[in-house]
Amino acid sequence: MHRLESEATAAGIVTALNTPYAGGHVLDRHAHPGAGVHAIQIEFDRSLYLDPALDQPGDGLAATARLLRQMIDSIADEALALPGAIAAE
Repeated sequence: MHRLESEATAAGIVTALNTPYAGGHVLDRHAHPGAGVHAIQIEFDRSLYLDPALDQPGDGLAATARLLRQMIDSIADEALALPGAIAAE
């Protein structure tokens, strides 16, 4: 989580862990830590990537997409560095 928060902070985005929501269906459905299957739910404030009416892509869409890509890459690097990690797991 710290790695993802660092990526967001470096992009000037304020982060909150489990606030105001603590995850739910997505994590319950896809995570199974006991079997080595971990899941992370990332939520972006719509104002980062939508227009002021929050119903069309806005000026921040490209930057938000780049941030998400950076977050994916950083967590993948970390996961693949773990002992026993298998690609595409």
